[in-house]
Amino acid sequence: MNERDNPQNPAADEREDYLLRTFVRMVDLRGLEIGITLSVGGMLISGTLTSYSEYLKLVGEGMRGSPNREVGGVMGEVFANLAESVQNDLVERRQEEERAESSGQELEHDFKPPYIHLRDAKFFLAADMGLPTQGGALWRGKLASVDGFFFGSFTPPMAPGNPRI
Repeated sequence: MNERDNPQNPAADEREDYLLRTFVRMVDLRGLEIGITLSVGGMLISGTLTSYSEYLKLVGEGMRGSPNREVGGVMGEVFANLAESVQNDLVERRQEEERAESSGQELEHDFKPPYIHLRDAKFFLAADMGLPTQGGALWRGKLASVDGFFFGSFTPPMAPGNPRI
């Protein structure tokens, strides 16, 4: 770990949460998923933390379902190819890191994902007021914009006369 990445170092970039970036990095490199709720600018965003490649794959699948079949087909293919390319790059990066770790060497550049990706995201403005999404949405945001987080999905209590969204 270099000086800039040390979470105890006051010179580290204070705009990003080191721990959150570590989890996003692990999800990207290992293809894991975990429920998470983020606080972003006063709004809660709750969903499943997913890898960049999975996010791209899901965007492509969504594009294929577009009413304009021609555009949806082309865009779906573009995103599928991009997802495959990103996945290959991430697998290669993971292998490089494993080789470096086993040989005791450090890599020239640390992998620092600038974005966080959620699937099945739901958005909440207040504890009992969600923004409607049909089953959840794909969401991409800057890590530096996240104010806080906790693991697990947020579901507001159901209020009388207020159906859960």
